[in-house]
Amino acid sequence: MSDFRVQDAEVGKPDFAGQTVLEIYGKVSTRFAVYRNAKQVMIQFADDDGEGVNQRSSLTPLASLRSEISAILADLALDPSSYQQAKVSKYTDQLGRALVVAMQGDLPRATSDLEKILVNLTEDRASDTRTWYLLWAAMATFATIILAWIIGSSWFVNAFGIPKIGGGWPKYWNAAAVGALGALFSIALQLRAREVRVDTQPWDNISDAVLRVFVGATSATLLTALFLGQFVEVSLSNTAVRTSSEGLFIIAFAAGFTERLAADFLSSIGLAGKRATPPTTAPAGKAQNERDMTGSTSAPRASSHGSTPSISSGNAATLKAAADPAEDEEHAPDDDELEYDGVVASSASPDRPVG
Repeated sequence: MSDFRVQDAEVGKPDFAGQTVLEIYGKVSTRFAVYRNAKQVMIQFADDDGEGVNQRSSLTPLASLRSEISAILADLALDPSSYQQAKVSKYTDQLGRALVVAMQGDLPRATSDLEKILVNLTEDRASDTRTWYLLWAAMATFATIILAWIIGSSWFVNAFGIPKIGGGWPKYWNAAAVGALGALFSIALQLRAREVRVDTQPWDNISDAVLRVFVGATSATLLTALFLGQFVEVSLSNTAVRTSSEGLFIIAFAAGFTERLAADFLSSIGLAGKRATPPTTAPAGKAQNERDMTGSTSAPRASSHGSTPSISSGNAATLKAAADPAEDEEHAPDDDELEYDGVVASSASPDRPVG
């Protein structure tokens, strides 16, 4: 049994671990004491060994909650800023009062209090993370704008002898700056909607914020190059977007806002063969009719009377409208071709008797 007893827990004096007692939240005779030292909230159980064992056993359901809260508070305490230290002090006091309630026997209420503390701590830390995420994204955007302004300036071009690339060099860097602004706008909207996934590791959040701005600036530059090189074209109100500075601004901002717009566009580019133009001297007769009706050319059907009359587009329309149920029956070639010409064959011909 330790020599440290409940009555020995006093502010300014060391506890059983040698840590100075900073605050006492509850103390009952020889039964228990809840206090805070320089590291965490502690519980001094009853001086009687049997009662102390029972007290420890009754607090077992709270062990997980207490451990999670203590771990978060320990991380927050590493920040020496007065803002974080005030936050640690607030939640530590709440933890101490909840443990006093637990030691007094009201375990359900203590459990509820600890769960609320954990939820508030988690949300508070997520809020701080989102704030830092936005700050790092804003700093990355500002750095991108300054870098683009320097590299895209005429002084930089003349000093390093950079070819103007058809006057597009400044436009590319201007697009990068605008794309960074678009990425920052996208981040701001997602943070406002609580859609940005925050991580407990600060460097992961920093790298994610900076990389999103970088991807936005790069996407804006690539998409602007595609428009300036006339590889793609978009027109609004019969005006080509690339012909105006406002249009290029919209393109760069949209690319930065959507981040992967240029990457997705590049991945969707494919080469398609151009369909060959049909020959001007098309076969006459049935073959011409079939091309007019279905869009494809089939082999011409031979006629027993030699040449087949040519079919115009108007005749083809007549053919679509006429659905003769006896078309599959055998007719004389001349009559069949005349019917396709839209001419009604007479039942009797002076050259051929009716059989």
